[in-house]
Amino acid sequence: MKKEVFVSYDGKKLACFLWDDVTNPKGVIQIVHGMTSHMQRFKEFGEELNRRGYIAYGDDHRPHGETAGLENLGKAGKNNFSENVRDEIEITKMLKARFRLPVQLFSHSYGSFLAQSYITTDSALIDGLILSGSAYMGGLKLASGKLLTGIQRLTHRMDTPNKLLFAMTFVKNNKYFPAETLKNSWLSRDPGMVEQYNKDPYCNFLMTHGFYYSMMRGLWDTYKKSNLNRIRKDLPILIMSGSLDPLGQMGKKVRKLHDMYASLGISNLKLRIYEGARHELTSDPDKERILNDITDFFDANIIGK
Repeated sequence: MKKEVFVSYDGKKLACFLWDDVTNPKGVIQIVHGMTSHMQRFKEFGEELNRRGYIAYGDDHRPHGETAGLENLGKAGKNNFSENVRDEIEITKMLKARFRLPVQLFSHSYGSFLAQSYITTDSALIDGLILSGSAYMGGLKLASGKLLTGIQRLTHRMDTPNKLLFAMTFVKNNKYFPAETLKNSWLSRDPGMVEQYNKDPYCNFLMTHGFYYSMMRGLWDTYKKSNLNRIRKDLPILIMSGSLDPLGQMGKKVRKLHDMYASLGISNLKLRIYEGARHELTSDPDKERILNDITDFFDANIIGK
C-alpha cells in the first residue's frame, strides 16, 4: 500500500491509497468507502484485488481519515455530498489517464450513495459498478430527513455534531441484534472485525449537521427521474448486501434499489444477497465466496478491453 495526495477540482488535498503490487494489471478498481470509515480499513481487500489482477485505489473522503485528520473528523459543510461526488469523478478521470486501463467502482454504504449520484452525472466514465451495503433511500423518510435538516440549519451551526441524526441513522442499527453486547455488531458477524472498528481512532465519530444536510439534498437530487434517466442503460451494476444488513432493511430496500434500476431499463443488472451476512461484506466470514463474486463481475465487464 502506498500513500498519495490527490489535489481535487477545488484545490482540496485528499489522502489517497494505492495498491499496485500486480504484474500486467487488467484494470483499476476505485474503492469508495463509507461513513465514519477510511481507506486503510480496505488494506486486505486492496491486496486481494492485486492478487486477482487489479490495481486498487481510493481516497479518504472529506471529512474522513487522513484527509480530515483526527481533529477534524466529521466536520462537513453544507455542500459536502456534492463535493464528495465530484472528488470521485475527478479521481476516476485521473486513474483513466494515469493507467490507461478500464476503471470500475466498488462503493460501500455511504460510498454507495455517492456512487448512485455519480452515475447520474457521468456513468460513461466507468466500466462497471458495485453497490455494496447499499439501499434505496428515497421516499417519505428522505423527505422527512430533508425537512428536518432544513429546520436544523436554522437552529444549529453546520459544523457542530448532529447527535439526533447519528442516532437515527447509525446507532439504531444495533437494535436488530438484541442478544449482541458488542457495540456496532450490526457491521459484521465477525466480532474481531467489529472490535477493530471500535478501537480505530479514525472511526466512531459524529458527523456534523452539514454532513446530513448535504446528504439529504444530494440523495433527493439523485432520485429525480430526470437525473436517473441520464444513467447509461448498458452500465453493468451489481448490488450486494447481507440478508441481515439493517441499512438495507434486511433486504427490503436493497431489492427496491434493484427494482428502481430495472425500471430504468438498465440491461446488465445483478443482485446478490448473502444469507446471514451483515453490513460489511468484505469482512464477512464468507468473504472468499463474496470476493469471487466481486472479481467475476469485474472480469466480465472488461472482456476484450
